[in-house]
Amino acid sequence: MAATRRGEWRRLVALIMMVLLVQVVVVETRRDADDPNVAALQLWADDLARAMAAATSLVANDQRELDLLLHDPADADQVRRGPPPADGCGVFTPRFGAALAWCRAWGLPLATATPKVQAALFHVLEKALSPGGYQTVLAIMNRQRLLAEQEDFAKPTSETWINDIDAQYNSTNQLVDLADVTLYTNVSHRLIGGTFTSNTSSFEDNRLQWQWGGAGLDGRVNQWEDYALALFGSSPSFDDGDIGLRFEGHHVSVNIFVKRDGTKYEGVHATPLFLGAAPMLVTPVPDDTMTYASSTWLWKQGQTLLTNLAAAVREFLLALPAEKREAAIIPVAELLAADGISTVPPMNLTSPPSWMVVSLTKEAPNSTLFFASHPSMTLQRSDLSIVAQYRLGQLLSAFADIHDNEIAAGLRASFANTTEITLSFSGGALDDPWSPQWLLVQASPPKASGDDDDTLLVEFLQTEQFQVSEDGVMANHVHAMLRRKGDDDVMHAHHAASHTHG
Repeated sequence: MAATRRGEWRRLVALIMMVLLVQVVVVETRRDADDPNVAALQLWADDLARAMAAATSLVANDQRELDLLLHDPADADQVRRGPPPADGCGVFTPRFGAALAWCRAWGLPLATATPKVQAALFHVLEKALSPGGYQTVLAIMNRQRLLAEQEDFAKPTSETWINDIDAQYNSTNQLVDLADVTLYTNVSHRLIGGTFTSNTSSFEDNRLQWQWGGAGLDGRVNQWEDYALALFGSSPSFDDGDIGLRFEGHHVSVNIFVKRDGTKYEGVHATPLFLGAAPMLVTPVPDDTMTYASSTWLWKQGQTLLTNLAAAVREFLLALPAEKREAAIIPVAELLAADGISTVPPMNLTSPPSWMVVSLTKEAPNSTLFFASHPSMTLQRSDLSIVAQYRLGQLLSAFADIHDNEIAAGLRASFANTTEITLSFSGGALDDPWSPQWLLVQASPPKASGDDDDTLLVEFLQTEQFQVSEDGVMANHVHAMLRRKGDDDVMHAHHAASHTHG
């Protein structure tokens, strides 16, 4: 059996190498033809279409898997605007609920596919993204095993600690705030919950769920098996018309839709893009009896993930004029109320919600309404200091660099076209890299241009909720999302404009 599997893998590797060699020949042939209309994005789209066709051909004889994997481009807006018709998603679940592990993702799950199909699907992702972006997505996925180990380690003492807090409240009737809870000194690794939304009722039925217990190994395995890829094309060959993909699961949502006239590249929509990580920093193992043979934690200690994004947020805010910055602070209680959250005893919430406030909504985010009804600040980009502009550019690059170089350049071009910055934020001390923090920032083009497709919206959350906290490293869990307004209604945008967007 092992020899048979090794033989299958050798044949699969040979097949992939053949595909790669064919693509090199195609590129060289076009160069020899000296075709002035061939652009890098055309070549990228061609490569992606071939990888998608190769993956789809492997499930062509399995109708169930084919139905999960392949979708018509006309389904793109349905996928992005409503909850997928899958177990665990009620009608109130945001469109990107799978990124928060609230429901299953669209598409064919990678973990449960055959080895050949797994390799082909990962190859599609590798073709779609930049080398660094592909590795970031893999790192996000591979955090699941580490997170499970941390949760299983912290669960026993954390449950005792929560029960003690609850008993104290019941005997004294005194509320305990989160600052007291997270600094409970008798427990080194605190597994705490936070804001929790019911998937089966409504967003108004929010409650605090401190005695969370963690997903643990079984829960994280289930989430690992839910990472799924959906492909969009008018035919399994992907040789004509629009194509696209959506890869989603816990802490990641990649959405790419390519407009083509026949096979001619016309434009790409590369957002929404959701990135998350827990933990951001892998702290030292707490038990010196752990070994490399038994502990993923030990292998990864000291590694960081998305800390560059978090640092860019804080450095950007610190570089703003103090009086302007103060005007944009939303008190935590007000931010919670905006999301329909009422704190309950025995613990009060003193940090922003544990999911996204604006960017994950069922409809296109109404950031204008949010800014108008909450403390915010607006500045012209030209009025920002060099440091502030640089840090804001770093924040955008943390998202843009996930994509192929040419798509990243397009996103930077959209940013370069913006002239006005509006933002609100909430959370703890900006000079503490591990304090809770929430930011909503919008970069808009000149109003006189009449075209706000290049409007960019970033929502960022760094939280100590639903994770394992330690003294000195409190908020070690991050969610972040980039939206470009011109990408919100993909098919409409495709047919309304033929110029290229990144």
